[in-house]
Amino acid sequence: MVEYKRTQWDEDFTASIDSTNQGVQPQYRPDNQQYNHDADVRYAKPQRNTIGFKGILALVLVAALALGGSIGAGYQLAGLLKPQTVVEKNGQYYIQSEALEAVDYKGDIANDIPDIVARLEPSIIAITNQQVVQSFFYGEINRPTSGTGVVFNINEDYVLIVTNNHVVDNSTELSVAFDDDHTAKAEIIGADTDSDIAIIRVAKANIDEAILAQLKPVVFGDSAKLRAGELAIAIGNPLGYTDTVTVGFISGVDRKFQMSSGSYMSLIQTDAAINPGNSGGALINSKGEVIGINTVKIAETSVEGIGFAIPINEVKPIIDQILTKGHVSKPYMGIYGENVSKEIAELYKIREGVVIRRVEPDSGAEEAGLQEGDIITSVEGQSPVTFETIIMTINNKKVGDTLSITCYREGRTFDAEVVLKERKVDNE
Repeated sequence: MVEYKRTQWDEDFTASIDSTNQGVQPQYRPDNQQYNHDADVRYAKPQRNTIGFKGILALVLVAALALGGSIGAGYQLAGLLKPQTVVEKNGQYYIQSEALEAVDYKGDIANDIPDIVARLEPSIIAITNQQVVQSFFYGEINRPTSGTGVVFNINEDYVLIVTNNHVVDNSTELSVAFDDDHTAKAEIIGADTDSDIAIIRVAKANIDEAILAQLKPVVFGDSAKLRAGELAIAIGNPLGYTDTVTVGFISGVDRKFQMSSGSYMSLIQTDAAINPGNSGGALINSKGEVIGINTVKIAETSVEGIGFAIPINEVKPIIDQILTKGHVSKPYMGIYGENVSKEIAELYKIREGVVIRRVEPDSGAEEAGLQEGDIITSVEGQSPVTFETIIMTINNKKVGDTLSITCYREGRTFDAEVVLKERKVDNE
């Protein structure tokens, strides 16, 4: 919102518009101009004019601010002024002649947002989980927690919903709300702790026919095509307020983030507000496609407007594995390790990398001959390495793939090929 204080300049500007419409040459007094502006409109030069871009930008900014300083001013300005010029004084620009058209570059998208929300809202549902938690005074207790889910498939018998694992974890009773008046029991099909994704289902027989008629599976987009600056719409149930819509932008892609499980993922960063209860909800693009599943917000007093979503391209194969196998097949190397920084390596005259603290029995690492105390110095030709980079590299492989590594042991370097075996997560 523009902060604006009306001054004598505004009166002169208004009078100049009236006199222009009456064929009288306006007189401007720019010395009284006072405003703070934002640049929320894009400007297009009429084809008959030859004024430079700098003049175009300055002219319409001043004119838009005088008329209220909003996107809507773009519509008000088009065709309003006669051709005039722009004068610079003390780093500020003032209108004296040429008129230009202002074009609202957000108009079409902004008008589409209510339509997108109206279309998707029935498929974004509230989840309540009677969750078992540990209390210091009372031991195990049931505590209701809330989150959001996204309807992605409807078959003959069930409505299938994707959400976050932490929304439905440790559940004793699970229910979903399709609106304020209709709830139904749900059950967990499968989950993946590492990616924080879970699939639940609701029997169609337990859903009111009127509600069922409105339900449609969402359309998944392509998160690999996302670019910073694109529109982002988040729909969820923060703090119990159902069907809450927040709008922002894609702030960044491929953000490396450590999940609560300890695993590392590449997430979408957005400034669309994601608050408690939004977890498991949809992050949507300007086409109305789901491009991510909202998962976390940085909750620090020094940080504002930083939320994250799991890219939908990461979610789709997890959904497929849960539905076809009942669990997620994960490759693993079979070691526990610790990072050796450059400073530590120089101090103890060893190599920078990851020192192996333990090798799992019957793992690919054991079969490759790795031992406790070995230092992994390179993975897939990449060095130096950290434990995090090893995990990210493994996450991009499948069970049965080979991981090429270089190790340092007692003054000598050697190469090894580790065949990645399958690791199952406890709650799958």
